[in-house]
Amino acid sequence: MGHAVFEWVIAIAVLVVFASNLVFLWRINETLKALMVNSQQMNERLNAMLNEAHGVLSDARGAIAALLAEARPIVRAIATTTNELTDMVHLQALEVRGLLRDTVLVLRNKVEQLDELVTRTTERVDETTATIQRQILEPVREIHYVMAALRRAAGVLLSGRKRSVDRAYQDEELFIG
Repeated sequence: MGHAVFEWVIAIAVLVVFASNLVFLWRINETLKALMVNSQQMNERLNAMLNEAHGVLSDARGAIAALLAEARPIVRAIATTTNELTDMVHLQALEVRGLLRDTVLVLRNKVEQLDELVTRTTERVDETTATIQRQILEPVREIHYVMAALRRAAGVLLSGRKRSVDRAYQDEELFIG
């Protein structure tokens, strides 16, 4: 009976650890989803900004072409400034893409680390269960058998009544062999 209760306690403990791992993984999943939504929103905003900048630059280039005949030096300065702004926007977009890529790589690394942690934890729970079986339950079982033998021996010695050799005691079959 005690062995079965202990097995149930270990089983429940393993289930609790497993459930907590599932909750932890669920929370990480929710966090990753939120990060994904945020990165998508940021990407959409950046695309809108790039489209707006592209539209503004297109309009500016049209106006510059009309004024180019009148003020060639001013137009060259504005064209240079516009090209620099375009390059800066492009560099910023590349930096944001790099940041998003790095964020995804870090998240993948963390998920892999979490997977390794869950695997190690499961292995340790299995090892602990096996160790408990081997180092605690087996000696307890052996002590139980020795105690049963001592009780039977004490019962025979203290009963004062002799039994026939042909009649076997109920627990004797456990110790033969």
